[in-house]
Amino acid sequence: MLKDVVDYLQSALTSRTKEAAIPPKDEDEAQQRVAQLAAELEPLVLSDSFLRKCLMCRDWHQQEAATVARNFSRFRDSAGWPYRIECTEDVKAALLSGLHWILPTRDIDGRPMLVYNGKVLDSINARITPQQRISIESLQKMGCFLMELLTDDPACHQHGVALVFDVGGITLGLLRHFTLADIKRGVMMWKESFPCKLRRVYVLRASPVISSIVHFVLGLLAKKIRDRVHFVKTDSPDDNQSDEPFWLFVRKDSVPPSLGGTLRFDWPAEVERIIASAAS
Repeated sequence: MLKDVVDYLQSALTSRTKEAAIPPKDEDEAQQRVAQLAAELEPLVLSDSFLRKCLMCRDWHQQEAATVARNFSRFRDSAGWPYRIECTEDVKAALLSGLHWILPTRDIDGRPMLVYNGKVLDSINARITPQQRISIESLQKMGCFLMELLTDDPACHQHGVALVFDVGGITLGLLRHFTLADIKRGVMMWKESFPCKLRRVYVLRASPVISSIVHFVLGLLAKKIRDRVHFVKTDSPDDNQSDEPFWLFVRKDSVPPSLGGTLRFDWPAEVERIIASAAS
């Protein structure tokens, strides 16, 4: 399992090691590239918009895009998930949990930011009945739902995505929420099987224990990949003062107060907007 995690991080954070394929010169040629990829993947049927994502994510390398598309289909079929996640009741409940946010802003390099509020997992089911509890699988589907929305924007494939990983309050007891099947699913749903470039990870409020674990995993990766992960601090005196200032990478007015910034941000209202947009 550790090897799967390392392999995923290696593939997700690695820059292209070879020159990008020549991009299409116009929309007609882009559509031809999509058609060629669709033909290569037969009898597998995926939408043209998804195949275009695969090509853009892999800098228009057809073989690499085909690998992502095949892995995507293999995972979604094995998990019994649709190729496009819908905002069903379980996904909406997972959205409202606040485990993940999409911020309406970007980091200083123009990357959209997906926030992971790790401590939410400990309180997510505290005040509801067992029949209403949100499964880890539903939370994972919700994460895919948000990433599908993010990657609908072509600019996302140019700059990549930034993950803001707020680990404040997380303890090793968090692992009790996960089965081995959950962990494997969480790795395989992203490992060379989703068209997205994860270009930055900002780790916020890491305790000494969590920091040691993350640094151990990062130590198994190449330096150029480790350099994409930044342990950051806000202005709080409780943050690790040896970490890099978060404000080297984001503006204060681009993140909400819970992350040390000043952005006025109402996640439940954002959820309603997202649901309305997805339905239109």
